[in-house]
Amino acid sequence: MRRRSTGVLLALGVVLTWSVLGRGVAVRAAQLLTLAGAGGYVLAGAYPADVDENRHFLAALLIFVLGNLGMLLAALARRSTVLGAVRWWSLGLGLTGTAGTVLFLARVDLGFGGGGMERVAVSPLLAWTVGVALGALAARRHRPESAPPVTSAGRGGSTR
Repeated sequence: MRRRSTGVLLALGVVLTWSVLGRGVAVRAAQLLTLAGAGGYVLAGAYPADVDENRHFLAALLIFVLGNLGMLLAALARRSTVLGAVRWWSLGLGLTGTAGTVLFLARVDLGFGGGGMERVAVSPLLAWTVGVALGALAARRHRPESAPPVTSAGRGGSTR
């Protein structure tokens, strides 16, 4: 049950921050891949390893591969976006999750055991979402409220 609720909350966070995180191919790709990772959490919770190990593993692959790839792509976002502002956080956690995935799939546990290495592969995505949320809050806090909105004609003013 916990993994399903984690997946639902992760997906909800992505949807609610869709426009806040910025624009661009890297931002949208990161958002879509994070949504796929959230689906992996839901499916892994629906198929626990002790009930259906094959389906649980396939669901976990969504998190392992797509979630970690999403963080790596987020590191490529333009600097002017929220994801661009947290690019080093995205890169560090994306590389950590990817390394954890490779080691888990290679059955190298580094003394953590199989379950511990699975956490190294999966947990960076959740830590990343906290960093992105804090980045979004910081960006909102530093945005001047009195600044006129940018229009198609330039900064502020009429579009006629």
